[in-house]
Amino acid sequence: RSSDLITLDDDLKKQKAQAPKPHNVKEGLAEGAKGLFQGFVGGVTGIVTKPAQGAKRGGVEGFFKGVGKGLLGIVARPVGGVVDFATNTFRGISSSAADVEGAAGTPRRPARFINQDKIIHPYCIHSAVGNEILQVVEKRKFASDFYFAHVVILDNPKIVLLVSNKLALRLIH
Repeated sequence: RSSDLITLDDDLKKQKAQAPKPHNVKEGLAEGAKGLFQGFVGGVTGIVTKPAQGAKRGGVEGFFKGVGKGLLGIVARPVGGVVDFATNTFRGISSSAADVEGAAGTPRRPARFINQDKIIHPYCIHSAVGNEILQVVEKRKFASDFYFAHVVILDNPKIVLLVSNKLALRLIH
């Protein structure tokens, strides 16, 4: 992320790379708020911790690098926290929207059945499923037929009697 590059903090980059990606709006807001909080806290505490870490790793030279990172971090980490908040929130919203559509953009329910009269009636899952069966059976062989009704006769094996405007089918699957 571009906000991570500004801080020059390798530990922060690793931490953010391992952070879980939000799957819904709630997780997005939670991860975003966490990033925002950590950005402000990390910016303030970095003034002390970065010079100390630098001194441990590289002596006097490391100390002065740490001072530079700490001063840069006091501005960059809170800005990065704001960016993380926005990014994670939008990722959560995006994931929620993708869940509504279903996996890989496929609809979660069968398409509404529209009768031959072309009048849109309230959604009926039974009619929608029956029409979908007619549309896909035998590689769409009956796709031009109009669904009329169907009934499940046995559950195991599943036997379905389906009636269209042209035929009656007994399906076993």
